[in-house]
Amino acid sequence: MIDAEVKTYIDSRLKKEKDLNARALQFDERTGLHTQGKNLVGLTGDRAIHNVIRTNKTEQTIDSGVITYMSSDMSIYTESAAASDDLDTILPHTLAKDGDIIILRAADDGDTVVVSNGTGNIVCAGDMSLDQSQDRIALQWDTVDAEWVELWRTDAAEKKLLHPRLIQFDPFIRTGTTGTYTFVLSASLIYQTEVNSSGAQNDHMDFETYLAAGTYTFTLIHSKGSNRGIYTVYIDDDTGTPGTTSVGTIDGYNAGTTFNNVDTITSISNTIGGNKRIRIRMNTKNASSSSYYATFSEIGLRRTA
Repeated sequence: MIDAEVKTYIDSRLKKEKDLNARALQFDERTGLHTQGKNLVGLTGDRAIHNVIRTNKTEQTIDSGVITYMSSDMSIYTESAAASDDLDTILPHTLAKDGDIIILRAADDGDTVVVSNGTGNIVCAGDMSLDQSQDRIALQWDTVDAEWVELWRTDAAEKKLLHPRLIQFDPFIRTGTTGTYTFVLSASLIYQTEVNSSGAQNDHMDFETYLAAGTYTFTLIHSKGSNRGIYTVYIDDDTGTPGTTSVGTIDGYNAGTTFNNVDTITSISNTIGGNKRIRIRMNTKNASSSSYYATFSEIGLRRTA
């Protein structure tokens, strides 16, 4: 049963909120979520029944770039039915909690809602135009920074789920290799383990992913040493020849051994979205290095624009 005092308190709060209707909070006394013995489930009809989350879609119209968080599924109208309108700020509801997730969509397929990055309290990997009925962007509320942070987005035009913030690749799970690779365990490593190549020139590893059109930064976490080679990074269409288009290099040489080095290749332009093959090949080495070893624990691609 619902705690009577809690229900009374919530009811009193609801009366003070003009934007909430009578269904603003729903309780399921048999199957609702239990938080410290209370069945408070969510905003505007969001609820969980038998471990299935069911959201209640609400609609809001942008007012000078602002809307108010009312449910986890919100359809947004442009102000005065404008053809395009910027959404800069999402005001958190008084009952919003750290970690709350909201999914936004445009209410009218003929209008464009532009979710703006950095103008108000929304932090995302570049502006997102919601201009088709299947477009979505998911944001999570961060109480500490008082910001809505992007989790993911879908772009119906590209027919793909986009991961604009970060794509991480596990070096122990790859689609192709040349050479023999071993695993190294060490307490000095940030992830306690890394992969080590045979030291032969032109050893390579391949990874595959979908990349949306945009600008990316490649990140390599690796160990440097006197026998390390130079990593050459390639990004090519999966239908083309792997190892054709170089986006940059990272030198693994250092006179002494150092762990957990983070090096990047920035401003990588991917003009056409599609399935890509990322190849890391040890073509060359520093003149002072004694070999072509690759020793790394993680690689990633972060979309910056």
